[in-house]
Amino acid sequence: MYSGGNLHFSQRAGSWRAGHPERIGEWFTQTITVLRDTITVKVNDKQVVNWTQPADWNGGAEGPGRRITGPGTIALQAHDPKGTVFYKNIRIKPLD
Repeated sequence: MYSGGNLHFSQRAGSWRAGHPERIGEWFTQTITVLRDTITVKVNDKQVVNWTQPADWNGGAEGPGRRITGPGTIALQAHDPKGTVFYKNIRIKPLD
């Protein structure tokens, strides 16, 4: 089983979704960069996502609240209600 590195937006056409490059139970480094309208995700320095929001994107099935509009909230989540997730060394810095 694998975990980590996901970027989910699942619309039947033109979806973006990264795989699960790391094994459950192993620590990994994940770097998420949001610069203007582009999201880049790296897991252990390997790029797994590079997505640029189209100018006319409406937020997909989940609505306009999913658009990148500027500085805002982040969320860390896990999908397995029976699992345990640990985070360490979380760093956030503004980009120019």
